[in-house]
Amino acid sequence: MFTPGVVRVATFNSAYARDIDGLLALFEGDSALRLASLIVLQEMDEASADRVADRLGLNWVYYPANFHPVPRSGFGNVLLSRWPIVEDSKLILPGLSWSRGTQRAAVLGTVLIEGVAVRVVAVHFSTPLEVGFGGQHDQADVVIQATDGMERVIVAGDFNSGSLGAPFRDAGFLWPSRGLGATHHIFGFDHIVTRGFTMVARGKVDDNLGVSDHKPVWVDLRLAPERITTTPPRVGSP
Repeated sequence: MFTPGVVRVATFNSAYARDIDGLLALFEGDSALRLASLIVLQEMDEASADRVADRLGLNWVYYPANFHPVPRSGFGNVLLSRWPIVEDSKLILPGLSWSRGTQRAAVLGTVLIEGVAVRVVAVHFSTPLEVGFGGQHDQADVVIQATDGMERVIVAGDFNSGSLGAPFRDAGFLWPSRGLGATHHIFGFDHIVTRGFTMVARGKVDDNLGVSDHKPVWVDLRLAPERITTTPPRVGSP
């Protein structure tokens, strides 16, 4: 059952969308993932994104970053939402892969959650082998800049790093997925960071039905009270 005022965000790397039947069985069958109201998937193509959205009954937006030589199809992120997605755009991330010359991109969507506008960013940052650790931080900085000044923000996806949440934390984000443990072999690569929310609960799904070499991560978030931006009236004599 969905809890009013609480948003369950889930992120999962689909491993080139090779097993969409398995992915759907995972999200329909797992008790935690069934309650996700915002889902971010990586390594997706448009046809797979359309199929998942139709089966789960979700609004969606997808942008490919590039044509990937391994699955020989579009390679990008999809944002799925139980709420309306009223705006969307593609955010090109800096840095070309040293081996393939390909480039990453994030999906930006504005989602109306219970009437509140929330900027949601679906990310899949490059690996250090592609752009170096400095290149990863450059990509994170571009996402941070793209959300500057926005009250409610959720960034979710495959960070390809266990520490890339740090620049978001330093920029005032909450990092609720930190410390969940390994999500890709022995590495904790899959993360959710947020601003304008408080954390209620979090977890990962260890049994991913063999769909991917990643494990899904989920976080329950509650809308935090808006910050007061106006100057309170002065009391007493000047």
